[in-house]
Amino acid sequence: MKRLFQNYLAICGALLLCVGCGSEDLTQHGSLPSSIADIELGTTSDVRPGQPMTAQVTLPVGGENYTEISYSWQHDDNAWNDASNIEDGKAYRQFTAAETPGNHSLSFRARYVYLAPDVNGNLSGELISTVNYTVETCDVFSSKWGDSMEKTIEVYPQTSKVDETQCLGAFPDPFAWNTFNPENINRLFHFEENRLTEITDFFTYTSSKAGGYIYKLQSACLDAEESYGFTVVRSYYLSVGEGTSSTTEINLLKLDGEERDALGARMAEGGITLTVELTSATCDLRMNAGQGENQGEVDYMRTFTSKP
Repeated sequence: MKRLFQNYLAICGALLLCVGCGSEDLTQHGSLPSSIADIELGTTSDVRPGQPMTAQVTLPVGGENYTEISYSWQHDDNAWNDASNIEDGKAYRQFTAAETPGNHSLSFRARYVYLAPDVNGNLSGELISTVNYTVETCDVFSSKWGDSMEKTIEVYPQTSKVDETQCLGAFPDPFAWNTFNPENINRLFHFEENRLTEITDFFTYTSSKAGGYIYKLQSACLDAEESYGFTVVRSYYLSVGEGTSSTTEINLLKLDGEERDALGARMAEGGITLTVELTSATCDLRMNAGQGENQGEVDYMRTFTSKP
């Protein structure tokens, strides 16, 4: 009887051992790579608003039991965009720095879809790398007074050197009525001893209505005040005659109706040139407008100079 009982216990133990082996989780779980590399920026010092930037990051390696990997970039809190430039185990990104001065970020994400859940039951996982950069506050647009020509061309790659004292480029009009499809203007950068001292925007404009020539200036002044911190100091027109000229002060922003139309017609016909003087904390701005080379055209010029 005693031997029978011992045999019974041995059989029960073997059965329990088999049950234990059957309950062991033999599933091959999905898993992420152990880490993701840091993003490398082409430059992190003295970054200007809208400056062209480059970034690269080494793709993570490792992980198990996944069926799909996707890579994407995110600038600040904007939507994630697919990483389209991947080569030799790295992802590359060309972008423009934020327009607003202050701290900003660029993130890279590697997202994995598993063939089987991970140990926590998740069907996917992701690794994210983030780099921060700071956009500098500038004196006018993306420039600081005293910038070298080399720095200016770096910040504005659409510019090219004219001579030792000037470089020239085409830019969307910062004061355009249609901000979604602005007209292009010419911008000339002036240097003294390789230090930026003046910026000149110039372009030609044609209006179907005489008052539109004045409204073009009014709109630019309002935008300069609201978006760039300028204040109108004075506005006036110069009457051009045979050997004589006289200056008449006006309140440009108050002109409307027939008065605006009449002044616009005189300007388009070459009878007057119009000037508006503005100022900000870091620079002075003079806007000029006068008859263009061809009938119905008016030439506009905006000159930004550093404050004394």
